[in-house]
Amino acid sequence: LLVLLFQFNAEATFRAGSYNIRNFGTDENIQPDTDKAELAKNIASIQADILGVEEIVDKQQFTQFIAGYFPAYALALSQCGGRGRQH
Repeated sequence: LLVLLFQFNAEATFRAGSYNIRNFGTDENIQPDTDKAELAKNIASIQADILGVEEIVDKQQFTQFIAGYFPAYALALSQCGGRGRQH
């Protein structure tokens, strides 16, 4: 069935991307906070159907960011990993 769907929609495209946000949600005393409006413009300009992001420090803050700027999108974050305990 999946093959038939692709055959009938030969013009469809799927765009995947990756974006290193760089410590989203860190303590402002350590590093300046991420410019969320600028980040939203950058993410929107990629026009990806699926986007992998890196270096999410504050999972709750990023979830709120996505809900506010991209309410039509679903969000899935991995478990913390690496030295910075980032998602």
